[in-house]
Amino acid sequence: MSDFIDYLIDLLAPLKHFRSRKMFWGYGIFKEDLMLGLVADEVLYLKVDEVTIPVYEAQRFGPFVYKKKKERRWRCLIIKR
Repeated sequence: MSDFIDYLIDLLAPLKHFRSRKMFWGYGIFKEDLMLGLVADEVLYLKVDEVTIPVYEAQRFGPFVYKKKKERRWRCLIIKR
């Protein structure tokens, strides 16, 4: 596991039940069994929906969009140590 992933999981520890899982392109960030984010190249991307998109846009978090079977949308959240 990378130092950055360890750092993120430590940050989320007070919220309980967060974990990471290695994936072929990076790491998935999970709250229990629900994937909420992904990490690629030490950038955290959070899953978004119609409610959270305007919140992230107001903070100028850029989109990360990929297509595979079904379109999935994520927003970039840059966390630095």
